[in-house]
Amino acid sequence: MVLNGHKLPFRLTRADILGSGSVSIVFAIGERIALKAPIIYKANIPRTEEQIEQSAESVASITREKCIYDLLNDHPHPNILQTIFHCPDGIFMPRMLCSVFHWMGNDPNSIPASLRLRWVKELASAAEHLETHGLVHGDIRPANTLLDKNMHIKLADFDSCVGIGDACLAFTVPYHDAFEETAGYATEQFAIGSFMYTVFTGVEPEFEITGRKLRDEKLPDTSSILGGDIIASCWRKEYVSVAALAGEIGELELDDDGDTDGYEMWFVAGSNSPRSVASVNDQPDAEVLGEDRIEELRVVCKGLCNCLNGN
Repeated sequence: MVLNGHKLPFRLTRADILGSGSVSIVFAIGERIALKAPIIYKANIPRTEEQIEQSAESVASITREKCIYDLLNDHPHPNILQTIFHCPDGIFMPRMLCSVFHWMGNDPNSIPASLRLRWVKELASAAEHLETHGLVHGDIRPANTLLDKNMHIKLADFDSCVGIGDACLAFTVPYHDAFEETAGYATEQFAIGSFMYTVFTGVEPEFEITGRKLRDEKLPDTSSILGGDIIASCWRKEYVSVAALAGEIGELELDDDGDTDGYEMWFVAGSNSPRSVASVNDQPDAEVLGEDRIEELRVVCKGLCNCLNGN
């Protein structure tokens, strides 16, 4: 089946699409499973050189991402997405609620300050876990952080993930300063700082760049934001590791009465009540999928592959 010249896997249609990017399309397969597939153009119709190149890049990207998930599945983290099954047509994974980007775009005022803070802490913990395995996510931003049914972060989209010291693959402003070319704690903390700013304020930061440097005097004002000093330090790349940054983020707390030690949390008016805080605290902890659960879903995916491929 073809969608605007694209070859879709299995018998999926436009109605099944959850989202798409430059190198992949994500499809819903029922309520529990999603499939991330490469963008491939149909071979029996005329294709431009650009389309041929995009298809090859997409397949290579998915292949690289499969390798990253293989490693991470062997060393799971509660805030990193686990995959279920890899096949030539893509990557099967648990279907999430939505992304942080989607939730904040649709109803930002419904997000309690305590939940925003939890998201930031969970994201930092996930990035620290990657660092312990010599990896840099390379494209941390709200669109690549998914939410499970209990509103816990699941860091996903590892097609730009590389080893520490390798060349960066993604340069998404304002989560990358567009100049740092080597992946490491400097690039990762810059992205985390921008993620913090976006989650805490509801808007992305805007930078003024002169030459190859951010001008300190032109950095967005963070003085009225919880953890504003941490955000500014991230943009100046002052932390010597993601672990050091995660340690400071882990110490951030909201006051019991809902304010933030004199700091203002924007776009959360009316959401710091004891009831809203309790609703967040009462949610189950983030979980790692057990082997039994993964195998249960894997059987479903394998059966689906065999059925839809006519095997």
